[in-house]
Amino acid sequence: MFETQIKEQVVEEVLDTSTDKDVDGTSVEDTSTTTAEFVAEIKDYLNPELFSDVRVVKKSDIKMDEEVDEASELETLYSNTFGDISEHSLIQGRVVGMNERDVLIDIGFKSEGIIDRSEFNDNDLPSIGDQVEVYLEFIEDASGNTILSKEKADFMRRWKELHDAFENETIIKGTVVRRIKGGLIVDLQVVQAFLPGSQVDVRPIQDFDIYLDKEIELRIVKFNEARKNIVVSHKVILEDSLKGL
Repeated sequence: MFETQIKEQVVEEVLDTSTDKDVDGTSVEDTSTTTAEFVAEIKDYLNPELFSDVRVVKKSDIKMDEEVDEASELETLYSNTFGDISEHSLIQGRVVGMNERDVLIDIGFKSEGIIDRSEFNDNDLPSIGDQVEVYLEFIEDASGNTILSKEKADFMRRWKELHDAFENETIIKGTVVRRIKGGLIVDLQVVQAFLPGSQVDVRPIQDFDIYLDKEIELRIVKFNEARKNIVVSHKVILEDSLKGL
């Protein structure tokens, strides 16, 4: 009985150290050291196993554990806001603001993403609230900004469409924009391709300038994913049409 009373007294003293004020409201110091001394003084007179399950805990230890748990929880919540989104990928966002230099896009992160306004043409400048597909370049740059790109998003979207056209041997249209050594450069909307001089027609062509600024039908004959190069041909379409005659 006496040992039980003593143990209860020790537990009460440990609990008393969890408060910052006495009964009358006066601030008191941490008494965990006093409690430890008390246990040490009386344990020689009692069963040694009586206090085997008693541990003196300081208030500072308890507070530290709470702060660690809170920080860990906040970190987890913050990490979850990123979901499956990663850099160098296409994501959906909503226009939330713009100024003379930047367009601000909400993509669900802790801060809005930034797109240089020059990436938008005057005729396709979005309005507040519009949904846009953007390319995530950096989740956070050296200044803490989330950097987005519309031009790269347009390129990646079109690149996928052209890849599908290559796989399915689909006929596409392109506009010849300039002449270079060995052939012509064709604009396929955002993406440019090379049209070799030998693939322009079934007959030899003496003057390639006659094709400048003209839209012609093409088929992709080479698609280099690593180098982001595309080679097209108008000749194969003409040859297929001749075979059908």
